[in-house]
Amino acid sequence: MDAAIVTHPHTDHIADIGKLSYFKPKKVVAPRHLPRDAIIAGNPAKDGDAVDAYQQVLRAFPQQLPFEQDPLNLTNSGMYIFYYVPTACAASNLNNHSIVTLASYAGSKILIPGDNQSPSWNELLKLPNFVSAIRDTDILLAPHHGRQEGYSAQGLRSTDYPD
Repeated sequence: MDAAIVTHPHTDHIADIGKLSYFKPKKVVAPRHLPRDAIIAGNPAKDGDAVDAYQQVLRAFPQQLPFEQDPLNLTNSGMYIFYYVPTACAASNLNNHSIVTLASYAGSKILIPGDNQSPSWNELLKLPNFVSAIRDTDILLAPHHGRQEGYSAQGLRSTDYPD
């Protein structure tokens, strides 16, 4: 496995993370800016073992690799994978720290939004490089398990970022 992307550390996303080592990924992408106490506070107390396993994975697998070894750069097949991490939202809502992944191949784009809610979408939509990257997305995985709060209520008008 070249890379694993863990959108955010809620236990419905990390419950089996200890098994990731069996796949020997070269890289694990995860929101590493969150302090351990915020991750613990954002999960039920009974899930402490999953949080500990998540922390072990972050220590065991590097985030940064040399450019030529980074599996999230251009692959041999011509696919690009980009990821964006909102960081300005309060750490108390782990959903709003979900990694947004964009896979681009042969002129098609797939956007995998994680569990981000309005505050993190509003943050990301202020970044011209993010807006430019997601423009003309072909496939959008339902944000936040298809829940209504998984989008920006402010929206984005085409006049905000003209071509």
